[in-house]
Amino acid sequence: MKWPDIVVVGGGAAGMMAAICAARQGAAVTLIERNQKVGRKLYITGKGRCNVTNHCSPEEVRAATPRNGKFLYSALEHTPPAWVEEFFEALGVPLKVERGNRVFPVSDKSADIIDALFFELKRLKVSIINDRVTGISLEGLQDWAVCGVEMGEGKALTGFPCKAVILATGGVSYPATGSTGDGLWMAEELGHYYTGCGDILDQSSVANRKQERYGRVHAYNRLVGLIGLIDVYKHHCESLYDAAEHLHVSEDFLAESISYYRSKYGVCTTVDNYVVYFEPHIGVLELK
Repeated sequence: MKWPDIVVVGGGAAGMMAAICAARQGAAVTLIERNQKVGRKLYITGKGRCNVTNHCSPEEVRAATPRNGKFLYSALEHTPPAWVEEFFEALGVPLKVERGNRVFPVSDKSADIIDALFFELKRLKVSIINDRVTGISLEGLQDWAVCGVEMGEGKALTGFPCKAVILATGGVSYPATGSTGDGLWMAEELGHYYTGCGDILDQSSVANRKQERYGRVHAYNRLVGLIGLIDVYKHHCESLYDAAEHLHVSEDFLAESISYYRSKYGVCTTVDNYVVYFEPHIGVLELK
């Protein structure tokens, strides 16, 4: 059996969209959903009609968001409402705009949205498994990497290898549809509990701003770190793009990480027999 590049955990709207986008980029994708059918929560959205998006600009969405609309900046820039409309219309779902710029399928049936996503998954040969993921497997001693997911429990526990995992399990808003918080505790097991939790959407609170800062710093150290910068040097990465590709992060994230280390360490810092420089530009010197 050929193992997938990516496993998507959760067959709701986010999971199906993630699986489709990954498969369109050429990845071999498997989607694992604990319910017998995908898109269960979609059946009840918009009172069964499925409010797909709003017919407006990203700026209008952020302005209408009650708390910290800037949190949505990246998501809206990559997938603005117009993109969502084009996505579903390209899948053969006619849309209409109603009061308040709300967008619905012309049929007023959420099932049409679910079917469109489901058949696109099938067209892209995304495998769908109906089972419950109970854990994420890691490999490596220090720089851990995801190597698969676990399904079942006890003696029935089975491993499912992959190169990456997308957690799209939702929160705990509607347990009857499968949103029971599985993804939250799986994320905790990967280390997110080290930074605690808080409502980072509400930036009016000093405690929440600190919480977001803690989370960012934890991500910088886990995904980049000083060891990661030294590894970039060892692999002769000559540009920010090359370094970001090597570390599997975005260029913006890497730049933010370097900025953080510069503010923390100043001009340079020493790690074992290496000196990592942050001024006047990033560089690594190996001490003989």
